[in-house]
Amino acid sequence: MSLAKILVPLRGTDHDYAALATAFAAGRPFKAHVEALYVRTDPRLALSFAYGITAPAVLEQLMASTRNDADRNEKAARETLLAAVTEAGARFVKTPEFGGTLTCSWTSVGGRYPETVANTARYSDLVCFGHLPSSLGVTELENAFMETLMQCGKPVLLSDTRIQAMGDRIAIGWDGRLAASRAISAGMDFLEKAKAVEILKVQLPGHNAAQAEQLMAYLLAHGVKANQHTVETRGDIGEQLQSVASQLGCDMLVVGGYGHSWIGETLFGGVTEDLVAYTHLPILMAH
Repeated sequence: MSLAKILVPLRGTDHDYAALATAFAAGRPFKAHVEALYVRTDPRLALSFAYGITAPAVLEQLMASTRNDADRNEKAARETLLAAVTEAGARFVKTPEFGGTLTCSWTSVGGRYPETVANTARYSDLVCFGHLPSSLGVTELENAFMETLMQCGKPVLLSDTRIQAMGDRIAIGWDGRLAASRAISAGMDFLEKAKAVEILKVQLPGHNAAQAEQLMAYLLAHGVKANQHTVETRGDIGEQLQSVASQLGCDMLVVGGYGHSWIGETLFGGVTEDLVAYTHLPILMAH
């Protein structure tokens, strides 16, 4: 079954447009539906940061400020969505429609951002995120990204570029591990439509490169012919993979996310954090 529903969590920031543009570019070949999700912070949650404050006037001021911020950000997110819909030539609908053409809908709900995004992601095929700061685990958006990738088992698509098309030539970051294998399965819809697929075999210093013959046979079973290249990695593996992919003319990278535990990768500078920090082209990631 091809890609049918794409979720895009919005925050009312300048990076929303890139996430939306990427979602429309990803969904267009499949006539998919894009759901734009805005999560309004419950004003009462502001009180959790007001430890020791008991004055009713101060507490009310905190909640009012939270409501005002939510209103302002929601307005910005919706305006960005409407602009992106127009540029993409998508059809805006009140309720999701599938199969006819590229469509988009707007959902605004209250709750805690990471949990709400992750819960909604369970009923989507793909989740698109825009820019994520390089220090993971700090903001609500970053937590939502990790919850979606690690807990929901859903693939994510990262991009901080306003693109109009993608998936013409795809690179696969291959290290032979389970996360990379799952990413390939998650990205098979894109791979089957690509004009060219390039396998980038990761070779760490002092180690042999990952073998790709079985992967090439598996892809061929899906009608996907691929070339293979060895990437001798030094330093930031994520940066190098994207650099080689760009040199090969690729407009998308498929790679496993958090092949080890999230804690281990964050403490010791894993590939996933490198990729998130330097997003030069759309990256499809699965855990």
